[in-house]
Amino acid sequence: MPKIDSKEDEELGVLEDKTEALTLHSKRLERIRKKQTRKAMKVKESPHSFLSLLPYELVMEILILLKPSDLFRLQRTSKPFHDFIIHEEARLALAVLEWRYSCLQRCFRLPVLLANIDPAVHRLLQTPERQEILTIHKKPYQHIKPPEPTEVCTCLTCTLRWSALAVIVDFAHWQEHLDKGEPIPMIPRGKFPEWNQAIITAHADIYLLETFMPNRSWSQDFSRWLYVPAEQHDRDIEFVVLWAERRRRAEQQAKGKTREQASTLQIQP
Repeated sequence: MPKIDSKEDEELGVLEDKTEALTLHSKRLERIRKKQTRKAMKVKESPHSFLSLLPYELVMEILILLKPSDLFRLQRTSKPFHDFIIHEEARLALAVLEWRYSCLQRCFRLPVLLANIDPAVHRLLQTPERQEILTIHKKPYQHIKPPEPTEVCTCLTCTLRWSALAVIVDFAHWQEHLDKGEPIPMIPRGKFPEWNQAIITAHADIYLLETFMPNRSWSQDFSRWLYVPAEQHDRDIEFVVLWAERRRRAEQQAKGKTREQASTLQIQP
């Protein structure tokens, strides 16, 4: 076996690898590299990190300050924002209403569902006599369908709430008129144009919301708007119960008088 000459190696010195890496100019590799870069940027800027870095209360306080249209746009930006807004939809809606539209919230209250009322009162609300009394309030406009008595409370307050909600404007349909300052077409009573029937079918009722603010009045004494309180529904239910009790007593008295008259006629020779 030949002997290695170490002296010769020392004279050559330490070998240094100066081989340069080959530059690849593949379009396929370039596309892969760009895709990986975009993916890395998305992970870095993911809303997950934003939502996780901030406390829940702070995120809610930020979102509450947005307009509803901005919330809809934000909801479409990413799945994390979409899931968060959908999950907190009820809380966000109430908070935004209170912050931006407290006036509308008090003018347009929801009718109470019959399921949320004492079952003992259901029969009193649905009697034909009461429904007949409410006819003038149930049909303030010819194109508004009255509420279903078996599903929605028909006390006076809820009946008026139903009519008010049915008159809310679909701004999108009349946006061109509003932009041009043209009045919204009015329908003479007793007329049923086809265009209006199509709108009712698709969007319910159309009116100018800017000038229609029910359930409030201006107080000269307090120099501010006063609104019908939410508790008015409870007062109307109490009135319905008293009304039914008075009718029951009146019917009993009428029957008693009828029996007395019949007895008198039998006693007479």
